[in-house]
Amino acid sequence: AAVFMGEFFNAILDVEDEIPDADELQHKIFGGGGTTGVLYDALNFVNTWYNEGSVGPWEEVYGRQFFVSEVQRLALKEGVRVCNRKGFNSSVQWPKSGYANWVYSAKNLATVSKSFVSEDLVQATAGRQQGLAGPKCSNSEPLLQSTGEVWPKDLRSPCELDVQTLIVTNFVAAGIGDPVLPPHDHRIINTAGKIVESMARYYEVNAVDRTKGLVGLLIGRYPGDTYCGYGACPKTDYGNPWFIATHALAEFLYFVARAWCEDRLTIEDAKALSVLWKQLTRGAVTGWNALEMADSVMKNAKEHVVMPGVHMSEQIKKNGPDVGQQAGVPDLTWSYASALSALLARHKAIAACRKT
Repeated sequence: AAVFMGEFFNAILDVEDEIPDADELQHKIFGGGGTTGVLYDALNFVNTWYNEGSVGPWEEVYGRQFFVSEVQRLALKEGVRVCNRKGFNSSVQWPKSGYANWVYSAKNLATVSKSFVSEDLVQATAGRQQGLAGPKCSNSEPLLQSTGEVWPKDLRSPCELDVQTLIVTNFVAAGIGDPVLPPHDHRIINTAGKIVESMARYYEVNAVDRTKGLVGLLIGRYPGDTYCGYGACPKTDYGNPWFIATHALAEFLYFVARAWCEDRLTIEDAKALSVLWKQLTRGAVTGWNALEMADSVMKNAKEHVVMPGVHMSEQIKKNGPDVGQQAGVPDLTWSYASALSALLARHKAIAACRKT
């Protein structure tokens, strides 16, 4: 709510001369004259509780979450941007205390987000206290398929691999453009590589799609996922690919393509990308090739969109007689939003690469 209201308020400021009663609308959102509005209260809520544990977007594991940390930081930075644009900063009495706290906490959250880096990649969860999901390790998927256990023996690190790290990195990069680790950072690229490696090869649907001439791939939420979206899940239905996850991988690649064309990759970033490239495709690593690979991933997702009507559910069945069919929640809003977000990143990547 704080992120949405902050972005909404800043959007109002962009066109306030064209909106009737803009001052009244801003007052209701943020407050003024000693009273608080919904944005002010939401930001103070974030500021009060950001040091506490929580659950991530899948609502399965309690602990410290990279996703939550970055969303909270984004909310506070949007609030600070509102204050700076309206003159509500440390130079005025109100909301002086809120503004100062938000600036301080946003800086703290940058440190918190960086604490999730381990083994040169980003773990989704730290300090796990309880949860419905397993450890999300690099070999969780095949072990789950063979044993039916979420916490089997012989798990291999790295663990806490989850596509939510890509989702939130994309989200912040598309918003304020200030992720604590940008999508082209070698640690995010390494994370993407391990996520792909831990899931894609075990999905029968990817092999089926290749027989149709599709060279991209589908991925799910995390290795060792046991949620199938409906009732008790047989082992063959464990850990289906999701539209959200696949679109997030494509969006990440569009951001990488843009960064390549804008010459923003370090030597470490380029090395990490070359390793990822061997998993995804052949040929030289270039901005245009990265963009084409992202297109290939989007095409694999599109293959499973039900027409007419452009229906996208939650998941795509990975194995079995119904392989490739949609599953889970029908017409999931987030599936559509993730596709639009990826296409916007594509538009910006093409514009950047055309300048080179």
